[in-house]
Amino acid sequence: MYLNNEIKNNIFTALCVLFGLVGVGFLLIIICSLIYKGILGLSPAIFTLPTAFGGLANAILGQIILVFMASVFGLFIGSFAGIYISEYSKNKAVKNGLICVIEILLSTPSIIVGVFIYAIFVSTFGSYSGIAGSLALGFIMLCVVAKTFFEALGSVDPKLKEASYALGASKRQVIMSVMMANAKPALITGVILGVARIAGESAPLLFTNANNDFFSFDIFSSLPSLSVSIYEFSLSSDEALRNAAWSGALLLLIMVLGANIISKLVFLKERK
Repeated sequence: MYLNNEIKNNIFTALCVLFGLVGVGFLLIIICSLIYKGILGLSPAIFTLPTAFGGLANAILGQIILVFMASVFGLFIGSFAGIYISEYSKNKAVKNGLICVIEILLSTPSIIVGVFIYAIFVSTFGSYSGIAGSLALGFIMLCVVAKTFFEALGSVDPKLKEASYALGASKRQVIMSVMMANAKPALITGVILGVARIAGESAPLLFTNANNDFFSFDIFSSLPSLSVSIYEFSLSSDEALRNAAWSGALLLLIMVLGANIISKLVFLKERK
């Protein structure tokens, strides 16, 4: 009997390892193809010309603006939501309901968020805009930030809170000076991962911001977007534009991967 269970366990382990290697193998093939084709498509024009002339300079700048605005919105609302759920929500049913809603929103396809913002914002004002695009991205980020905050604050040792209250500290002082200070590594990591999550999104922007083929800083109209430009270039019959799409995808990979690496380094540094 013991031998049979051991054989079954070995078979199951071998299958898990096999499928894991298959998954990693496909991922490596995708990454290697992206790096190879992305490097071949790199040229000075990518970083100097707007998308109207086959470059991505305006798209890179527009993506930075959109992500920055979305990060401000997502961090502001998400942090307050996470703190409220963790420290101010006394009703257990309400607290569990809010957590459930955040979990559902995190698993919702990003295109649904784009359609939602389109229905309540774009259709109301009658035009695409950078504000609408940043709201869609910010909505996605605030869910990540809210979950990070209530989980990080919830992991702080309750004895630290009790000791702070015993010394006469107010609730705001306990949250800001004790709990957030102790949860700092997890909070910073969560914020960076939230930025990385929205940096490569294109589906929400198609319904809210659309795209602009020229340099633009008007947030009340369509801003250029790297992720949407990559999508549009990939559909082109022009080989040069398709190569530019590969290069843009490589730049997005570097941005997202870089944000993840930075978050890990910050987490490890703050824990020491």
